[in-house]
Amino acid sequence: TVLLLWGCKKEEAPQEKVPVLSIKGDKELSFSEKFTTFTVEITSNSSWTYDLGGCNWISQVSKGDDFVLFQIAENKDKADRNATIVFRTTESGAKNAEASVKVKQAGVPPVPAISIDPKDDKEIPAEGAKGISIKVSSSLGSWDYDIAGNPEWIKASKAENTLTLDIAENTKETPRSATITFHCPDKQASKASTTLTINQKEKIVLRDERAKSLLPKDLPINKREEYIIEALEFYRRHRERQRTRDDAR
Repeated sequence: TVLLLWGCKKEEAPQEKVPVLSIKGDKELSFSEKFTTFTVEITSNSSWTYDLGGCNWISQVSKGDDFVLFQIAENKDKADRNATIVFRTTESGAKNAEASVKVKQAGVPPVPAISIDPKDDKEIPAEGAKGISIKVSSSLGSWDYDIAGNPEWIKASKAENTLTLDIAENTKETPRSATITFHCPDKQASKASTTLTINQKEKIVLRDERAKSLLPKDLPINKREEYIIEALEFYRRHRERQRTRDDAR
């Protein structure tokens, strides 16, 4: 007796397709406030779509099998704005793949402007002054300054929104001055600026010992000019009264 045995080969189930999707190039894009376009290139083994997440300032210009051309509307607001575009495969009955691109658009840049407080020119006595504080406001947040000629008699210290000045004593018999220019940083295409002038009086020198003897011994040096001016004004008024009396005779 011959026993014949037959075996049947089991058919293999079709292998399930695994969707794959990736983005070529940068995943984070930044643009200025102006209108522009950009392209996102896609690599995928499946059909795919995208979702703008409700963003209304990005729109499609054209779409192909492996790319989307987008356009960005002009941002007329001062604030930056952000969006995320999500790309995903559309295979039914499969776990779809996805990838995303983040888009940032800058707001309208502020108009360069700078101001100082106090803004009036500084009148400094001959003996100098310390700790003169100038408050600086810049629409760009940052600012800088230049002192014409970089005179040694002015020492400046910058900290956040303040410039502090120390003015040395003027030992010469001539007045002196310097101009400080406050401005927006050099990297700005349009620079805004304002100026402040430091005027320092000359040193009063009394060479005649008789003049020195007429001054109060406890009179501070920085009060000498004021004292002399008051004395001269008093003398002028005295002469005018005397002239009036003489004319009345």
